[in-house]
Amino acid sequence: MKVKLLSGLAGDRASHAPGEVVDVDLGTGRRMIDAGLAEAVGKMPAQEPAPEESAPPAETATETAAAQPHENAARRVAPPSGRKRKPKNQT
Repeated sequence: MKVKLLSGLAGDRASHAPGEVVDVDLGTGRRMIDAGLAEAVGKMPAQEPAPEESAPPAETATETAAAQPHENAARRVAPPSGRKRKPKNQT
């Protein structure tokens, strides 16, 4: 997807000036347009299909939830609650 940048954009691998037309993937282009950082060049492509997620079966999720606690769980102590202040003088 080609977008025209409305503001400068710089990163580790590239830098682009406002008004420059760059080619980005569909998801990135849509996010940039929604954020007001770019505008579409030409016709907006149709939304790409969402990737299918493979969810584990319900019985697997239940078994995972009943796993044994971590070996260090019993040794963990609560963090200190912060610096304690001295009480103010009551005069």
